[in-house]
Amino acid sequence: MRDFAQAADERRQHFFYILIHEPLGPVERGKKYEDPLTEALGELGKVTGSGSMLREDKTVAFFGIDVVVNDRDRGLKVIRQCLQTCGAADDTVIEEYIPEFNALPLRGDAPPGDANPATGRDYVDSEVVSITSTPAESAPWIGSLVQHEGFPMALRVRPKADSPANRKAFTRSLVVTHELANVKPNGLPEDEYNHSLAAFDRAVHRFIEGEQRGLVVIVETYAGKRIYYCYVDATATFKDRYAKLKAEYPVHKLTIGHCEEPTWETYELYRKLFPW
Repeated sequence: MRDFAQAADERRQHFFYILIHEPLGPVERGKKYEDPLTEALGELGKVTGSGSMLREDKTVAFFGIDVVVNDRDRGLKVIRQCLQTCGAADDTVIEEYIPEFNALPLRGDAPPGDANPATGRDYVDSEVVSITSTPAESAPWIGSLVQHEGFPMALRVRPKADSPANRKAFTRSLVVTHELANVKPNGLPEDEYNHSLAAFDRAVHRFIEGEQRGLVVIVETYAGKRIYYCYVDATATFKDRYAKLKAEYPVHKLTIGHCEEPTWETYELYRKLFPW
């Protein structure tokens, strides 16, 4: 995809790749999305290609649409408006590769697949937004939808949080797993339910990052679960905070685990599996 983006950039255009999780074949996706996009863009741009990803049973898992536009910001606005009018789901992602990779959400600057528009998703998200009052105010989030074992994974990561100072300060891995109550057949949360989790998502970040005793570095939404991978101060205790979090949100099924991880092995594994 980056080759397409670079070629468009040389023509003074901008390339977008639209990722939509619907089981539509070429004819159906053309009628529902490609033709309306072509009409909506007009002289601003055009659809240049499309393709599907198939599961092992040969059904369509998701499909992508290639678009080039003459003006990045105007083109993105038209694409978002058109896709929403056509009924695209909120987990739709609009990827761009120049000047750097971003996975842009369908609606505004909310991260894809993530409940929290204020923090940057799950997903997803990507948007570049720093969480305030944390030890990584200069560390933005990026997010995207990736495929893992044939199913979508909304992944949100914080690349610039990986610094010598943070590795020295936060040597213990802490993992918070939220078992999602309402999920789609593909394992991602239902849209309305996902939106309802915004306050809880912020609470999880406060639970970890309060008093600058920890840092959330990866948020993964996959197979009916949202998992927060964190690194924390080994001398800090989170027992009281965890009890408060569960008391404030008793309807959510949570589990927590931790171990010593001074070399950030989990972070390194994810970076190897899903390069950022």
